[in-house]
Amino acid sequence: MARWVVLNAGEMSELMRRVNGAGGIENFVRRLQKKARPATGEVKLDDKDLDDIPHYAFDYGQGGFEDRLVKAFGRVLGGRLGREEQPAPTE
Repeated sequence: MARWVVLNAGEMSELMRRVNGAGGIENFVRRLQKKARPATGEVKLDDKDLDDIPHYAFDYGQGGFEDRLVKAFGRVLGGRLGREEQPAPTE
Protein backbone atom coordinates (compact mmCIF):
# COMPACT_ATOMS: atom_id res chain seq x y z
CA MET A 1 0.00 0.00 0.00
CA ALA A 2 1.35 3.43 -0.88
CA ARG A 3 1.60 6.29 1.56
CA TRP A 4 2.08 9.92 0.60
CA VAL A 5 4.27 12.00 2.88
CA VAL A 6 4.79 15.75 2.62
CA LEU A 7 8.29 17.09 3.21
CA ASN A 8 9.06 20.71 3.95
CA ALA A 9 11.41 22.66 1.68
CA GLY A 10 14.55 21.79 3.65
CA GLU A 11 13.68 18.10 3.79
CA MET A 12 12.92 18.01 0.07
CA SER A 13 16.21 19.77 -0.60
CA GLU A 14 18.06 17.02 1.32
CA LEU A 15 16.29 14.31 -0.63
CA MET A 16 16.85 15.94 -4.01
CA ARG A 17 20.56 16.66 -3.60
CA ARG A 18 22.73 15.20 -6.36
CA VAL A 19 23.68 11.54 -5.99
CA ASN A 20 27.12 10.32 -7.00
CA GLY A 21 28.03 6.64 -7.16
CA ALA A 22 26.24 3.48 -8.12
CA GLY A 23 25.87 1.46 -4.93
CA GLY A 24 22.73 0.17 -3.28
CA ILE A 25 21.99 3.23 -1.17
CA GLU A 26 22.73 5.56 -4.08
CA ASN A 27 20.26 3.68 -6.27
CA PHE A 28 17.70 3.71 -3.46
CA VAL A 29 17.96 7.49 -3.03
CA ARG A 30 17.57 7.94 -6.79
CA ARG A 31 14.44 5.77 -6.65
CA LEU A 32 13.01 8.00 -3.92
CA GLN A 33 13.90 11.10 -5.95
CA LYS A 34 11.90 9.75 -8.90
CA LYS A 35 8.87 9.33 -6.62
CA ALA A 36 9.09 12.90 -5.33
CA ARG A 37 7.12 15.94 -6.42
CA PRO A 38 9.49 18.74 -5.40
CA ALA A 39 7.00 21.52 -6.16
CA THR A 40 4.51 20.19 -3.59
CA GLY A 41 6.88 18.35 -1.24
CA GLU A 42 5.05 15.08 -1.77
CA VAL A 43 6.79 11.71 -1.91
CA LYS A 44 4.88 8.50 -2.58
CA LEU A 45 6.33 5.71 -0.43
CA ASP A 46 5.34 2.07 -0.80
CA ASP A 47 5.80 -0.64 1.85
CA LYS A 48 9.26 -1.55 0.51
CA ASP A 49 10.37 2.10 0.73
CA LEU A 50 9.10 2.30 4.30
CA ASP A 51 11.15 -0.81 5.16
CA ASP A 52 14.22 0.34 3.23
CA ILE A 53 14.45 3.88 4.62
CA PRO A 54 15.39 2.83 8.19
CA HIS A 55 17.39 -0.12 6.87
CA TYR A 56 19.66 2.09 4.79
CA ALA A 57 19.75 4.82 7.47
CA PHE A 58 20.70 2.63 10.43
CA ASP A 59 22.04 -0.76 9.34
CA TYR A 60 25.13 0.23 7.34
CA GLY A 61 26.94 2.62 9.66
CA GLN A 62 26.99 6.37 9.63
CA GLY A 63 27.63 8.39 6.51
CA GLY A 64 26.33 11.07 4.19
CA PHE A 65 23.43 9.18 2.67
CA GLU A 66 22.36 7.80 6.02
CA ASP A 67 22.28 11.33 7.46
CA ARG A 68 20.39 12.51 4.38
CA LEU A 69 17.60 9.97 4.98
CA VAL A 70 17.26 11.02 8.62
CA LYS A 71 17.18 14.72 7.68
CA ALA A 72 14.66 14.14 4.88
CA PHE A 73 12.27 11.74 6.62
CA GLY A 74 12.88 12.07 10.38
CA ARG A 75 10.11 14.59 10.98
CA VAL A 76 7.42 12.71 9.05
CA LEU A 77 8.42 9.14 10.00
CA GLY A 78 9.82 9.78 13.48
CA GLY A 79 13.34 9.65 14.84
CA ARG A 80 13.66 5.94 14.17
CA LEU A 81 12.21 6.41 10.65
CA GLY A 82 9.24 4.16 11.28
CA ARG A 83 10.99 1.50 13.32
CA GLU A 84 9.48 0.95 16.71
CA GLU A 85 11.68 1.74 19.64
CA GLN A 86 13.26 -1.43 20.95
CA PRO A 87 12.63 -2.06 24.65
CA ALA A 88 15.69 -2.45 26.83
CA PRO A 89 16.57 -6.12 27.38
CA THR A 90 15.62 -7.55 30.75
CA GLU A 91 17.70 -10.00 32.68
